[in-house]
Amino acid sequence: MFSNAYTPSKFSKVLLVALIAVMLLIAGLLLVLRSGQREVYSVQSTSMAPTINRGDAVVLSRSFSNLKRGDIITYRSSDTPQVFITHRIISVDRERNQVTAQGDGSAYADRPIASSQVVGQVTQTLPFFGYVLDAFRHPLGLVLGLYIPAAIIVADEFRRLARYYATRHYVLHNYLHHVRRRSQRA
Repeated sequence: MFSNAYTPSKFSKVLLVALIAVMLLIAGLLLVLRSGQREVYSVQSTSMAPTINRGDAVVLSRSFSNLKRGDIITYRSSDTPQVFITHRIISVDRERNQVTAQGDGSAYADRPIASSQVVGQVTQTLPFFGYVLDAFRHPLGLVLGLYIPAAIIVADEFRRLARYYATRHYVLHNYLHHVRRRSQRA
């Protein structure tokens, strides 16, 4: 009937779709990976380069058994328990229940660790996803990655709605609609 009905701007549509897609991808990936026996950690160093680089994310299987030489594991540091280290196993001492690991990019092996310090075995590497995880762990990352784009979309839509409702066309359209409804009742 009227050709200039309200439609969101192309910019709003693209930004909204991109924001929703990224958030759904991150949420879905984390939901799938964190459910059950999987954990996701971001890599903070280059000790495993070129196999695993800084900024990558590693997916760990918490249900691991029979660790062997060549497996990549993540374990708690003996010195600082809140620090996790991802390295490759270079030897397994079953009598002492210990493993020795070394980063692919490291010249020296780590001290032997108890098997109980192993958090999980790396099953997958997600290139650059660690940067995304790190960004959303900080308030600034949430503001820049979620809140500001959402505010831009809302502000753009309010601006477009205000412009649409301020036109005489909208007033005329409502008047004609009201007149038609009144004539249909009579």
